[in-house]
Amino acid sequence: MAKKKDKPQVINNIGELNLEIDYDKLAEAIVKAQEKSKEESKPKEKIGFWKAVWKIIFNKEDKNGKRTAVVLAEIMACIFNVAAILGVFFAVVIFASIFKLEWNIAWEQIVARAIFIAILFLISLSIALIFRGVANEIRAEKDRNYITTLFFGFTSLASLIVASVALFKGVG
Repeated sequence: MAKKKDKPQVINNIGELNLEIDYDKLAEAIVKAQEKSKEESKPKEKIGFWKAVWKIIFNKEDKNGKRTAVVLAEIMACIFNVAAILGVFFAVVIFASIFKLEWNIAWEQIVARAIFIAILFLISLSIALIFRGVANEIRAEKDRNYITTLFFGFTSLASLIVASVALFKGVG
C-alpha cells in the first residue's frame, strides 16, 4: 500500500507575531545610511598626472583606485589640448594669409576671399574651443570604464587613420 503524503499544517495563529515597528531602530538605521552615503559622496583626493604615473610605475597604493584612468584621462586631455593649440595656430595662419593675398583684383573676388577667410577663421577657432572643452570634460570625468572606453576608441581611430594612409599610399 502507498503511503499517504503528509499535508503541511496551516498556522492560523497570527497573535504570536510582533507587528509593531521599533521607530528608534528605524531612525538609527536611516541616520547610518545617510552618513554612509555622505562618506561615499565626498570629493576624493585629486592626484596629478605625474603623481599617478609614479604610483603606476612603483605600484603604490591609491585611495581612489583610479590610477590608470587618471593617466589615460590626462593623456587624452593633452592630445585634445594640442589639437586646440593647432586650431588656434591654423586660425593665426589664416589671418596672416590675408595680408599676403594680392588685392589688385575685382572687388567681387576681394569680397569672396574675405568671406572665405572669415569663415575659415571662425571654424578653426570654434574647433579649437570644442577641443579645449573636450579636454576639460575628459579631465573632469570620474568613471573609469568611460575613460578607458574613450581612450581605446581614440586609439582605434588613430590606427584606422594610419592604416588608411598606408593603404592609399601603398606602404608596406
